Amino acid sequence: MKSRFLTLLSLFLILLLAFAIAPSQATRAQGTTITSTTVGGPWNDPDTWIGGVVPTENDSVVIDATEGSVVLSGATTIQGSLTINANAELETNGHALTLKGDFINNGLLNAAASNIILAGTDDQSIGGFTTGGSLQMTKTGGTATLTGNVTAASLILNGSGGTLDLGTGRSHTISGAVTLTAGTLSGNTSTLRVGGNFSVTGGAFLAGTGTVIYNGSGAQNVAGLTYHHLRFQGGGTKTAQGNITVNGNLQVNSGPNFSVGAYDLIVNGSTSISGILTLAHSSGTKTFTGPVSINAGGSWTNSGNASVTFKGGLTHNGNAFTAGSGTYTFSDNDQAIGGSKPISISNLSIPTGITLTNNNTAGLTVTNSLIGGGEMVQGSDSKLNINVLDSNCNVSLNASAAGNTVTYGLAGAQTVLPSSYHHLTLSGSGAKTLPPSLTIAGNLTLSGSASTTTVNNLIIGGDLIIQNSASLSVGSHDFTVNGATTISGSSATSNGALNYTSSIGTKTHGGAVTINAHGVWNNSGNASVTFKGGLTHNGNAFTAGSGTYTFSDNDQAIGGSKPISISNLSIPTGITLTNNNTAGLTVTNSLIGGGEMVQGSDSKLNINVLDSNCNVSLNASAAGNTVTYGLAGAQTVLPSSYHHLTLSGSGAKTLPTSLTI
Repeated sequence: MKSRFLTLLSLFLILLLAFAIAPSQATRAQGTTITSTTVGGPWNDPDTWIGGVVPTENDSVVIDATEGSVVLSGATTIQGSLTINANAELETNGHALTLKGDFINNGLLNAAASNIILAGTDDQSIGGFTTGGSLQMTKTGGTATLTGNVTAASLILNGSGGTLDLGTGRSHTISGAVTLTAGTLSGNTSTLRVGGNFSVTGGAFLAGTGTVIYNGSGAQNVAGLTYHHLRFQGGGTKTAQGNITVNGNLQVNSGPNFSVGAYDLIVNGSTSISGILTLAHSSGTKTFTGPVSINAGGSWTNSGNASVTFKGGLTHNGNAFTAGSGTYTFSDNDQAIGGSKPISISNLSIPTGITLTNNNTAGLTVTNSLIGGGEMVQGSDSKLNINVLDSNCNVSLNASAAGNTVTYGLAGAQTVLPSSYHHLTLSGSGAKTLPPSLTIAGNLTLSGSASTTTVNNLIIGGDLIIQNSASLSVGSHDFTVNGATTISGSSATSNGALNYTSSIGTKTHGGAVTINAHGVWNNSGNASVTFKGGLTHNGNAFTAGSGTYTFSDNDQAIGGSKPISISNLSIPTGITLTNNNTAGLTVTNSLIGGGEMVQGSDSKLNINVLDSNCNVSLNASAAGNTVTYGLAGAQTVLPSSYHHLTLSGSGAKTLPTSLTI
């Protein structure tokens, strides 16, 4: 009996143990994978899940609600992985979702304004999603890597020891603030768009080779970090909160103003400005290693008078360039300044051994110092304005390129740098001292009240232009102008002047010489002058001196509305000189050379020379012209058909045998 009882008891205990450990609908081992039904439903409803089991924190979850959605019933943490299958949906219903494992999103995470939290210590792979709440990283170990694109209202990292990796080639958008207080944010090769402030009070940012874009429509604080590519979009002022290094490229798109105060700004790649870059303080190192381009609509504003170092050149095609008073140093490499909009720099330094090429076609102006001992090279059609004192200028200059112009425009005395120039302009005021060895392939222009004197033989390959109250004095040297010569002034008392101060040296004008209103021709040195393109006088004064004026090589004309008196005029054999001067051309000592003088309509010619000093032929038949023989002594009238003929002065005037008047 006792034996039977023991046997029955043993069987009962065995059955009881079997029931205790057997799985049922209500119980199962934790850490398993729980899959939703295709219909879905509330997270805490057993009917939402295949097998009627609600997932716990340690489980992995598969959302397969393709005919509805699974809806969170409260704040939910998933220790394992979360998978949303294709065409399936998980709704957060305003509750926070904490992920400690992988997230595979092949369907839809409808997060609304819920916070998505990446936590734990394990490495995670996180698929893309969109939430109107924040993406938070509270991990204390391991790395959460984003494998899809993420959009969130804010990004918060406060997990000491954890890392959020933005992934490879991803594009993430944070419409609000990014806050880094602990942990590591790794840019990898992805793009992070930030619409609010970027605040860093702890932790670390690893730029990788990614891009950070500040794209808010209003003002934003820019974290003082080392970036790879840094870009600004949207609008408002983007203000640096600390030292910034850009290992890649800096880009300021149209709309925003990127402002850097008393902090370092180091850009190792290229800089492209279509908006505004403001250097708001003189403190801090500002270095641009790659090329800097100010594009259409862009502005460079150095309101803080910062000194700037360039290592890859500068191009300005933008809206404005405000350099401030800091020193702009072009160091380390040969570089170029280019663009189609003018650049004015107060202090420009070219270190010894460096060549800076100016390709700017609108004009590079240096207003205070041009120093460093290096070389400035003018590119074709470029313009350079040197408005500095001699004591602040110690560079060498190569200005020979076709079409380029160099202007010395200081309001004060200057010394012109030795060079072969194409176009050379002397303006401003004060004496401009020419170098002993000077070649001008193009034009020489004098304006303002600048003055200069030749110190050696000089050939001007183009035109000579003298304006305002500027003056050029030519001493005992050869002087040749291959192009036209134009002399004008700005008022009755402000006269541009060409002065020949010595009879020594050959003086030749290959093109037309025009003395315009208020211009002055002053040959006080009695130089002989050769003309090859004619002479017109409508100016203030014409002082010919006693040298011989020879009109050679080409048929030419003398014109204008103001009188011209020449002591000795030579017309070589085979040359025709037409007098169109309506106020009167007067020859007072000799009219020689064997060539022909032709009177133009309404012109006036006064021949006041001895017969022995007159051996040209004359054609004076044009309508309205007048020829006057006015020597105080005997003269022989040249054979010609005259329109008006006047005999004046004194002495006998012998008429030719064949005379028509």
